[in-house]
Amino acid sequence: MKKVFLSYLVVGGMPEAVARFIETKNVMDAVHVQNRIRFLYQQDVLKYAQTNQRIRIQEVFLLFLPSLINRIIVSF
Repeated sequence: MKKVFLSYLVVGGMPEAVARFIETKNVMDAVHVQNRIRFLYQQDVLKYAQTNQRIRIQEVFLLFLPSLINRIIVSF
């Protein structure tokens, strides 16, 4: 049960990542899908940002996810 729950914490949320995990049973495949989707989000936001805001937006994308991951604590 613990293994299933931890897989859910890593994979959960993005339908394409969940589908890839169900298909391959490999968490890293789902993580690759998540990373690709996050990159596409970043590129899309930058398309619409004003030139003087692009660097700041990129900084937010680069700093936000690692800091969020460091705040997730799982204990049993």
